[in-house]
Parts: sequence; C-alpha cells; structure tokens
Amino acid sequence: MVIEVKHRNGRSVGLSVVDRLNGVRDREKVDKGIVFTNSSFSNSVRKEYHHKSSVIALIDFEKLTELLKASKANWTVTQSGLWTTPRKYN
Repeated sequence: MVIEVKHRNGRSVGLSVVDRLNGVRDREKVDKGIVFTNSSFSNSVRKEYHHKSSVIALIDFEKLTELLKASKANWTVTQSGLWTTPRKYN
C-alpha cells in the first residue's frame, strides 16, 4: 500500500497529486493507494478515479471523520480538534 497525506488550507487536492500516487502504486506493483486530505478532492479527481476505487481510495476530511466515529477504537475529538484514543497502560 502507498499513502499520500495532504494538508491543504481550503484548497482541494488536484489530479496531479492522485495521478502521481497512482503512478507510484503501479510502478511499485502494490495493490492499493490512499490519499488522505484535511480538505476535499477536485471534481476532476472524483470523476477520473471514481471507477478506480478498488486501487485508489480518496479519503477527505468528511470521510475520515466518519471512519473515526465508526471505529471501535473509541476515537474522540479534543477541544483543539485533534482525534485521540484512550491510552492503555500496562
């Protein structure tokens, strides 16, 4: 698996970012690529990669929030907006 994380201050992730990750995924012969972003993906990315969801996953802020809320790891959001899980000590 190859992963790209993009922190974009209000700007969407464009086609060049996802194309580059997909090229690395293909070259390295790995099954899956994931792009995480704190913002969103451009319409061109969503259109181009909609049918390639089995090899490229697009995880925007909304989707990541849904995944964290649904997780059985008890993720919670702090007052500062960070996601955290309870620490377990031995």
